[in-house]
Amino acid sequence: MKNISMKSGVFFFLFFLLSLNMKTYGFTLSNEGRVSFPSSDVGILIASNTCSTAGFNSPYELQDMVRKSISAYWNKIPTCALELEVEAVVSTDTSNMTLLETLQNTPVGKILVGCSSNTDTFDEAGVLGVGSINTASGDRGAFLINDADTSFANLDDQEKLATIAHELGHAFGLGHSGDPAALMYYAVGGKVQKNLSIDDYDACSYLYPHDSPVGCGSIALIDSDHDSFGGSSGELSPLRKEASVKDSLFLSLILGIMLSLLVGFKFRLN
Repeated sequence: MKNISMKSGVFFFLFFLLSLNMKTYGFTLSNEGRVSFPSSDVGILIASNTCSTAGFNSPYELQDMVRKSISAYWNKIPTCALELEVEAVVSTDTSNMTLLETLQNTPVGKILVGCSSNTDTFDEAGVLGVGSINTASGDRGAFLINDADTSFANLDDQEKLATIAHELGHAFGLGHSGDPAALMYYAVGGKVQKNLSIDDYDACSYLYPHDSPVGCGSIALIDSDHDSFGGSSGELSPLRKEASVKDSLFLSLILGIMLSLLVGFKFRLN
């Protein structure tokens, strides 16, 4: 009986360890899967048009806000090698571009930030912005702020910084998070996101790891999405597809030990 109790205790302890390891994280990647810039140092360019409806009197005001946003969010994660830098205001005019057209006009290896009043892109009231990464003809990212109505202009400064950081997340490869506390959560929900969540940390670290890789549990892949922030793909449809990625080595090890204990326990009883 003593051996049976000991083995039962070991069994339940291993089961407890296994359950801890199977925690699922809610972050997602772009519609192309694990897509990121080849370099962790990514330059950001600002389009030349004035986004007056969105509340900017010049592209340099947008440039300053993007700088503040990346300093407050993505450039402060110690486990993520990504380093975003605003480089310059360029001559590209995105005032009536779709997101796909913006990506096509973005130099390889860069992220282009602008605004647009294009009604094909901003076809719903209240959409704040859209962002995406594309690798069809070179790695490039882009995001557009809604200049078709005053949805963005009506936000306070903290909400604007959070919205810009959210769309930049799409532009360097992230999809939406299933964690309501995360910056990359698919809806604002009236919440001002002042800090990144663990889920945001994991997502950035997964795509742009330092030399020592970071284990990030499970992820999900999305086809595309559309919400109050905006979508992370050119099609901007609500379809989502989830695919879990497990820590298979650890899982196999624990399951193997559990199976061995069960077999030994069976023979002991016989």
